[in-house]
Amino acid sequence: MTSKNNFKQTERREYGKSRDVLRAIYGFNQIGEQKPYFSITGKGWRFDGTSSVAGCCHDEIKEAFPELAPLIRWHLVDNTGVPMHYIDNGMYWHQNKNWDNMASTIVLGAAPDDHEWFEVIKKEAGWAEKWLKDRLPYLLGAMTAEMVKYGISLIL
Repeated sequence: MTSKNNFKQTERREYGKSRDVLRAIYGFNQIGEQKPYFSITGKGWRFDGTSSVAGCCHDEIKEAFPELAPLIRWHLVDNTGVPMHYIDNGMYWHQNKNWDNMASTIVLGAAPDDHEWFEVIKKEAGWAEKWLKDRLPYLLGAMTAEMVKYGISLIL
């Protein structure tokens, strides 16, 4: 299976009290025929050279590279602006009333009036799926604008 990406890597940077070092890797990846998706991950090392963290270490990335923090909300969103399993995951968190996970899953704040509508759907479940679908065009616009700021192409 073929894979292509437009990943960028940061230089290693010290972070935290332990003075570990971290490198962030971010960009779009496409495996086989799937849609390209954005990811931002990291690889960290301790002072002695052993591995400290790897993968989806977003807290560490925020600490070491605060300038990349705005990209984290787009992790696992495809190049059409749709988060992975968007409707299914959004509705799952809604049905379980886990509002923090729902907000993260749906990239809350990327569409106009998001926070107001989020309060509405917490109380009136019947609107949730329609609201999620109505947000999709705004997600692509917001994601595209963010990627342009960082010089990241949505096309591989």
